[in-house]
Amino acid sequence: MENIDNNVVNEEIVETEKAETNEVKEVKTFTQEEVNAILEKRLSREIKKIEAEKQKAMELELKAELEEAEKLAKMSEAERVKAKAEKERIKFEKERKKFEEEMRAFNQERMLNTTMTTLSEKNLPVEFASFLRADNAEQIMENIAIFGKHFNESVEKAVTERLRGKTPQTSTVNNSFNMNELKNMSAAEINANWDKIKNNLK
Repeated sequence: MENIDNNVVNEEIVETEKAETNEVKEVKTFTQEEVNAILEKRLSREIKKIEAEKQKAMELELKAELEEAEKLAKMSEAERVKAKAEKERIKFEKERKKFEEEMRAFNQERMLNTTMTTLSEKNLPVEFASFLRADNAEQIMENIAIFGKHFNESVEKAVTERLRGKTPQTSTVNNSFNMNELKNMSAAEINANWDKIKNNLK
């Protein structure tokens, strides 16, 4: 009966191995030319898509300019001057906001660099620089001073604690054996306590 069960299990294993090898054989491989052709098709599709988006954006921009030109043509000279001035004001405001955002980002980056440099000079971890940033150099220096004080205190406390360590505990077990105890011990007990007995005999 066991023989039949073993044969069935062996047949199942062989069939499973055959199925696994068939799955491996079904993996499709590509030549370099096929890969290049696939990539070429994909790139051409993406290029066409980008060109279509650019074309659409240009058409919308052109349409807006034509509408603006038609509006200007219908206006009087004073209204045209006023409309142009308004358009220039809006353009200026957009550029000013963009400039202010860039300056704010630049100043934040500069303050972060200053913070990192100062931390490095004071032998403090620069990884904390982003937590210590501030709007001006005085505030950064104050933050670093407070951080440095507390960081160094914490490190010193941890080092002191680690160096102090644990006090050795004295054993309450009697490590000495007298001759009567040794006579009453079995060979296994003597072997188990041999180090203590040996030290006691010295």
